[in-house]
Amino acid sequence: MTAENRDKSLAANEWVSEQIAEDFTYRGLFFMRPEDDPEWLRDNVKRLGLHGLKCYHTMAAVDRTSEPDVETFLPESVVKVADEEGLVITLHMVKSHAVADSAKSSGYVAAASPTRT
Repeated sequence: MTAENRDKSLAANEWVSEQIAEDFTYRGLFFMRPEDDPEWLRDNVKRLGLHGLKCYHTMAAVDRTSEPDVETFLPESVVKVADEEGLVITLHMVKSHAVADSAKSSGYVAAASPTRT
């Protein structure tokens, strides 16, 4: 990501932070890109008082963003930081077979599944 794009992204996240400051019951998520440094994300989410991360499949560096593996737009290193900080992650599963996709063996779905063994 270029410095200019990072600045724009950070400005948008700062705007979200300003909006949620109006009421303590409001919650905000930090728009992230897969190439963001996990520690940079951690620091800025804390600094801005946000409550989680928002990732988008359209940010994946793949040809068909309608069928990306989750890891292409939500790296495991970011999931680790979110877990350590108690952050929520909004994730849209866009693959045509969603949870039934064979990539579920990656652990993302298994970790969230109440029926795993």
